[in-house]
Amino acid sequence: MPDAASRIGPARAGPDRRFGALARRTNGSRWSFVSARRLSFALAVCLAATGPATAQTARELASVRVAIEQFNAAFETGDYAVMLSAMPPRVLERIASRAGMSPEALLMQLEGQMAALMSQVTIEDFTMDVADATWGETTTGLTYALVPTETILRQAGAGRMRSETTTLALQEADEWYLVRIDNAQQITMLRDAYPEFGDVTFPSGRTEILD
Repeated sequence: MPDAASRIGPARAGPDRRFGALARRTNGSRWSFVSARRLSFALAVCLAATGPATAQTARELASVRVAIEQFNAAFETGDYAVMLSAMPPRVLERIASRAGMSPEALLMQLEGQMAALMSQVTIEDFTMDVADATWGETTTGLTYALVPTETILRQAGAGRMRSETTTLALQEADEWYLVRIDNAQQITMLRDAYPEFGDVTFPSGRTEILD
């Protein structure tokens, strides 16, 4: 069981807007995020996956902790631009291409959708447990970590619910990106951008109504 030092609560400091550079610093290991039963397209781009376990280096672990904590800081301050900058460029480019938009225009649209969605929910608890993450490496050499994620929220018209999913921290070009997935459409988006995940088995997300 992870000790208190491995649990990162909501960050209070303002986020660094250069998300790609966050993996070069160090910090804690538990973070939080939000998931609703019916996510907008904006949050549907956040993915997750599973694969063979592998040992992580201290540097990899430290850099993932920082990326997660800084994402959490952006979430706490409502900085959706920074949150979206955690999306892997390859995923962003694929989605933009399919939508017939530039990546810049897509980001602006997603930012507005995220703001609208988040205005409809009240977050009671949101955690990601890096201490219990499963590490892996794709056949092409991409290192990744699968981080258990739990969110408890109250959504207007839908009541109080708990969501359990997995978030993927993916390292590419010496930078870490955060993505998540809990349905077939999101798996397809991930594999379209990263064919090397084609032979990976993905877990299903779970959402339950609490009251």
